[in-house]
Amino acid sequence: MDKLWWGVLMMLFDVRVVGFDILPDIVGIILIYLALTELESCNEDFKNAKSLSLIVGIFILIRFIFRSSLLFLTIEVIVTIPMIYFILNGVSDLLLSVGCNNISEKLMNYFRIYVVLTICAIILRVLRSSVILSMTWIAITVIAILMIVTFYKAKELVK
Repeated sequence: MDKLWWGVLMMLFDVRVVGFDILPDIVGIILIYLALTELESCNEDFKNAKSLSLIVGIFILIRFIFRSSLLFLTIEVIVTIPMIYFILNGVSDLLLSVGCNNISEKLMNYFRIYVVLTICAIILRVLRSSVILSMTWIAITVIAILMIVTFYKAKELVK
């Protein structure tokens, strides 16, 4: 579960130091794939997420080759959202099995907000509304932090 958490963290956050991404998506997706290989027998959601992680990995490579093309970035985000859903839903099922309904519900609620804000960001990027887009990215970051902290608590509870 630790690999899965680190992989999701790397996929959700781009931390750059002097233009260098210190949490590269490709490392994140490899960690996710390895973790899901271990977890896929736990439930169907992890198996579905593993299949999607291969597709996401291909789009990460394509985006790297074409230097962050908006088209490939948008497609990658569209495929990443269901992958993250299956991961979090699988974790949520594990939480429910140990009686942690509150954390399970919180995790999925943060994910829903994250999806809505991400869709808004894609639309705003196309419309070139930079001020509102910046505010949306701040909101996405806050929700992603809440989601990753809740995921951390979850992984500790289902060890």
